[in-house]
Amino acid sequence: MITKQFTVNVPNEPFSSSTSDGKTVTCTYEGARYCVISTKDGKVQTHEGYFESADDYNASDFVDDEMEYHLIDVDAHPIEISFLTDRYTNEDIDNYEETLPTGEVYTYDYPNESGILDVIYDRWSPNWSYDADTDTFSGLEYETSAITQEQFDAAIANHLELIGNIDMSIQDEATTTAINEYKAFFDNVATTYDGVAPFKIPFPLAPQWNE
Repeated sequence: MITKQFTVNVPNEPFSSSTSDGKTVTCTYEGARYCVISTKDGKVQTHEGYFESADDYNASDFVDDEMEYHLIDVDAHPIEISFLTDRYTNEDIDNYEETLPTGEVYTYDYPNESGILDVIYDRWSPNWSYDADTDTFSGLEYETSAITQEQFDAAIANHLELIGNIDMSIQDEATTTAINEYKAFFDNVATTYDGVAPFKIPFPLAPQWNE
């Protein structure tokens, strides 16, 4: 077993690739010195086994026509193997907070004790690869928001269309007021939250209306 500390750059804010603020977090890998990983066409797949000594590794135990297997020294690659195996802990870091144009505060809670790498890096990075000739990993990308601005705009338009199809003639006064306020939020969201990433926007609960 080895214990290996390493430092990871934390993006300036969640779902960003910019690290210009210099924020970091210290992590600690605890586990076997060596880890076997699988790759397909050079792309990292998963972890396959652990060994305390390189001498204990037998390549004939890892055979698959579609995969290649590599024995990785965790001491040389603690970030990648910690991310791949989840055998690590991390120090607590301050949560991200941002005051929105409305005065509301967006808060993102970073994982305490373990899990920080999963919110920093994209588990499904399409180009994450390992080159056995040079013993180098590459292509691990930062996690980004699951929704683009274009998708967000389309979702708002679709929601406004849904609201527009409500039969207002059968709603009572209180429900009519609630629907109009709800619609106003979506009518104005682009200007109210101008420049705010979609995932930071707090949405109101939909009112119940008669159908």
